[in-house]
Amino acid sequence: RTVPPDSLQSEVIAADMKSRGVKKVAVIHQTGAYGDSLAALFVERFSADNPNSLVKEAPFSAAGGIGERVSAIAADIDGGNVEEVLFISSDLADYRSFVASATATPDQQQTFAKLGGDGGIFFADTARDAALFKDAGPQSDLLLQKIRGTRLSPAEGAVFNQFAGAYSAKYSGSAANAAFTANSYDAVWLAMFASAWSELRDGGPSALGVARGLRALSSGEKFNLQPSSWAL
Repeated sequence: RTVPPDSLQSEVIAADMKSRGVKKVAVIHQTGAYGDSLAALFVERFSADNPNSLVKEAPFSAAGGIGERVSAIAADIDGGNVEEVLFISSDLADYRSFVASATATPDQQQTFAKLGGDGGIFFADTARDAALFKDAGPQSDLLLQKIRGTRLSPAEGAVFNQFAGAYSAKYSGSAANAAFTANSYDAVWLAMFASAWSELRDGGPSALGVARGLRALSSGEKFNLQPSSWAL
């Protein structure tokens, strides 16, 4: 259950938009390694073999800047310069801020309602969470109909089913309701075993030792990791 690289996600997003004939895109994205990288990869793939395409980037560094970016993009939508809005962030709260900003006034609600027939707003994979529209008012209903997005392939198999059952018993919820629940669990196990490898082979955990430990985890005999595999 490792997470696919953003090079793949950007390709999927760009291909989806191009298949629908989208030419003018506004990319509102979180600054930093995740947002900047995914936005740049998307621009590269969307622009390739797509004549007359136009991308306008609107980065934000803090949640408070989302409303300003949404208002600016709303003006571009009214002017016919934007057909679709791609929103990228690693924080679900930012997506909720986007929804709140896009539906903050009747004018903005009407503006975003103009976007696309089969889409118009595209969210990256972090937004796949049942809490996205929690506490959102009825004005968000129309916006919801405009949203498309990426998500990880659903986890499956005996090991995942055991994890999902344990998760449900512990938290009274579904492990499938958020994008990275199972992946985060696995990432912790990887970090623990890689650190142990570094401790045993290098005399102590270090960045380089953990990196070597992670590589070692991809080789050798395959086995199913269970909570009982780690002696406390």
